[in-house]
Amino acid sequence: MPNWREKEDVYSQKRSMVYVCQEHDKVSETVQLAFD
Repeated sequence: MPNWREKEDVYSQKRSMVYVCQEHDKVSETVQLAFD
């Protein structure tokens, strides 16, 4: 699926940014709770 792979490469950056932001929020909350 070369076409799908190309599209995935294009959109993966945007989706990964959103995913990383969401995960960062979760990790930040966890870290804050752990170090409080």
